[in-house]
Amino acid sequence: MATTPRVKPAGSRTALVATLLLLLGPAVPLPAHSGARAPQPGESAPVPLDIVVLVDESGSLDRDDVEAEANAASTIAQSVLDPGSRVTVVGFGSNNGESGQIAAREVCRPTLVDEDGGRQYLADCVDGLERREDSEGNDTDHAEALGAALGHLTGADSPDGSSKIVFLLTDGALDVRDSPQYGAAERRNDNAAALVGEHLEQAAENGVRIWPLGFGSAIDRDQLDAFAAGGSQDTCNDLDVSAPVARVADDSSDVARSLQEALAAASCSQVGEPADETLAGGGRATLEVDIPLVATDGALMVTKNNPAIRVEYLDPEGEAVDTGAAGHRGSAITVSGENSPVEVLRLVDPMPGTWSVRLTSPEGTPEELVTARAQWKGFINTFLRVEGGQDPGELVVRVDIRTRRGPITSPEALADLEFSAEAAFPDGSSTPVEIGDGGEAPDSAAGDGQYAGTVSVPEGTGEVTFTSRVQGPGVPDDVHEYVYTFDPGGSSLRPSVSFGELPEQVWSGQEVAGTLTVANQGPREETVELVLAPSEGLLATIAQDTSGFAPGSSRSDFTVRVGEGSEPGTATLNVLAVDARGEVLHTSPTITTTVRAAPGALERYWWIWAPLAALALLGGGALLLGLRQAQERRDVRGIAVTLHRDGVALLPPLKAPARRSTVFAFTVREEEGFDPRPDHPRGSGPAPVHEVRRHRSGGVLLRTADGRERLLRFGQAGEPLSGGLTVSFEDGRTRRREPSPPPAQHAHPRTPGPGAAAPEQGPPAGGIQLD
Repeated sequence: MATTPRVKPAGSRTALVATLLLLLGPAVPLPAHSGARAPQPGESAPVPLDIVVLVDESGSLDRDDVEAEANAASTIAQSVLDPGSRVTVVGFGSNNGESGQIAAREVCRPTLVDEDGGRQYLADCVDGLERREDSEGNDTDHAEALGAALGHLTGADSPDGSSKIVFLLTDGALDVRDSPQYGAAERRNDNAAALVGEHLEQAAENGVRIWPLGFGSAIDRDQLDAFAAGGSQDTCNDLDVSAPVARVADDSSDVARSLQEALAAASCSQVGEPADETLAGGGRATLEVDIPLVATDGALMVTKNNPAIRVEYLDPEGEAVDTGAAGHRGSAITVSGENSPVEVLRLVDPMPGTWSVRLTSPEGTPEELVTARAQWKGFINTFLRVEGGQDPGELVVRVDIRTRRGPITSPEALADLEFSAEAAFPDGSSTPVEIGDGGEAPDSAAGDGQYAGTVSVPEGTGEVTFTSRVQGPGVPDDVHEYVYTFDPGGSSLRPSVSFGELPEQVWSGQEVAGTLTVANQGPREETVELVLAPSEGLLATIAQDTSGFAPGSSRSDFTVRVGEGSEPGTATLNVLAVDARGEVLHTSPTITTTVRAAPGALERYWWIWAPLAALALLGGGALLLGLRQAQERRDVRGIAVTLHRDGVALLPPLKAPARRSTVFAFTVREEEGFDPRPDHPRGSGPAPVHEVRRHRSGGVLLRTADGRERLLRFGQAGEPLSGGLTVSFEDGRTRRREPSPPPAQHAHPRTPGPGAAAPEQGPPAGGIQLD
C-alpha cells in the first residue's frame, strides 16, 4: 500500500495556503490523519471480461431455437460494459468421423468490444450460427465445446487481468455415441463425460467461471449444475447472485432474457425489467427503461427481430440521441446492430432517469414483438477518512462515494448499497465499525450520503488498519484500506472546521466564509493551517486570518474562493487542517455544492440595479434599458462553431452553452486525428482552449490558444487554427441572407506578405474595443 507524502504548509502563517488539488483517481490519494498512510480514494478499477459464448448447433434444434440463440449471443457480445473486454462465439455439435466435420467451430473470432467496429462485427457474425445437418455432425459434444473455450481463455492473447467467463447455451444432454474419437461405442459418453470433468478442473485452476443455460425438454439439469459448480467460484463481489449457477429457460424465446441476466450477475452489473410491445407493420411503439443515478456505464438493448425496424433513443429530458455522433450531453455513445435483429446503444456516463426507445416498423412488414431493456454498472469512488474523536482513544470513521458525474447523496440511489467498515489491531484482533447516515453523531447530517461511526482503540495502540466496503446490485465490490498511525506529538491539537450558512450554488470568484476552531492542550503555541481537497474541475483557494494558536481554545476565520475556470455542475470539497509538519489533524465532512457560471452585472449587483429600476418607473428607465441591451449584445448564447478540413465542414457544429456569458470557450478534440471535433473545455486537460466574444461590429472576436486575435463575420470562410483545420461561426440569433460574406479582418494589423492583397477594411482605430 502506498504512503502519502505529508502536506507541507506555506511559510507564512497568515498567507494564502496553496491549494491542494486532489483529483478523484486512484493515483492521487487524500492525505491521511496523523501521519496515516494513504486513504487511497479512487474509482474501483474496471476489470475486463474475456467471454466465450458456446452455442449448441445440434440437430435437436429447430430454426427458431437457433435464431433465439443467435440473438442471445448478439446481445451478450454488444452489451458488455467493461472496457477492454473480449468476446468469442463458438458453435458446437459433434465430429462423427466424416470428412470436414468440426465438433466446435469458431463463428466469431476473439474480438475486443472497444476496438473500431468490434461491437458491430459481433452483431453481424452471429448470423453464422446454424442448425447442423447429419452430414455436419449434429450431436452434442460438451467436452469439445469446453475444450475450445479453455483454449481461448487460457491463451497468451487473453486480456491481461481479465475475468474469464464461459456462457454455455444448450438444449440437450451430452451425446457423442457416434463420435469414434471417444473409443468403443458403448463407452463414448462415459469417456466424454470424464473429459468434461478434466476440463472443469482446468477451468477452476485457471479462474474460468461457467454459466450454463439450458432450454428445451431434453436438458440434463444435473449436468448443467455440474458445469456451474465445477468451474471457478470466484466472483466480482460477495453477493450470492454473483456466483455461477445453472439457468433453465422455459423455451427458446426466453433464452436472450435469461442470458442477459446471467451476464449481469457474472459481471456485477444490473439489468432492468424488460419493456415490450407488439409492433404491427407501419406502426410505432415507445418503450421506456430506467437508468439509476449510480450508473456510470450503461447499455440500452433492443430486440426487434426485423432488422428493418428503425430505432430512435430519447434521453430522460426528451432530447433525441444522434447515434452518428460520438457523444450526447456529456455521455460517450456507441451504437451497433442497427441492421441486425438486436441493436444496442452503449453509454458511458449516461444521464440518469427514464429513457425512451421509439421503434418504427415499415409498412407491410409482419407483426413483431419488440423488447427494450437497460443494463448498467456503477464504478464508484470511495473515500475513507479517519480522524480523532471527542474522547481519548476514540476515532471517527467516515465513508462516502461518488461517481464520475459527482457525489451520490440520493437516499433512493443509496438504498440498495451496503456500507461497512472494520478496524484491525496489531495483535490480530478486529472489530466492526458501525457506520450510518442517520444524522446521529458523529454523522453530520441524515441522508446526505456520508456515512460515519466511531471505534474505541485500546490504550498504547500504535496503529490501526481500517477497511471499508461498499457493494450492491450493479456496483462491483469496492474494498478500500489504509493504516492510521497515532502521533503523540499531534495529540495536543484538536482542530475543527465549520461554515456558516452554505449557499446551494457558488460561482467563479465567489468567496465562502468559515471558522477554524483549535483546542490546544499543549504548553506552547502551535501551527494549524488549512488546505483544500476539491473534486475534479473545482478550482479553489483558501486564506485564513492566522495559523498560530496559543494554549487553550481559539478561533481563526478563513475564506474559500472559487477560482475562475471552475467547471459548472456538482462539486465537492473537503477542508484539511494540518500541523507544522504537514500531518493532517482533521478532515471536514464533504461539502457538496453546485458551481455555476459567474452571474452578469444585473444579477451580481442587484442592490445597485434595484434603485435604478425604481427610477426607471419614474422615467429613468432608459439607462437601465441601455445597460441591459449592452449586456445582451455581448451574450454569446446562440453562437455555434464549425470545424473545416480541406474546405469541407465537419459536422456537427458546437453551440455555446445555454447559460448567460460573454465568453464562449472551446477546444478541438483529436485535432490531428481522423475525426476532429469541437468540444467544451473539461477540467485541466491538455487540449488548447480558444475563446470567442461578440464584437460591436456584429461579428465575433476569436482569440486562439496561441494568443492570436481575429475579427470575423458570421458565416465567413474558415479561420486557420492548427492541424490543417479552419473554423467558422454562425449566429442563431439572426438569419443571414448573404451566402458568401467578405473575408476576415485582422484584429491587429499585420504587414501583408509578398503578393498578398491589402485587407478591404482595417480594424477600428486603436484595436478591438469590446462593449
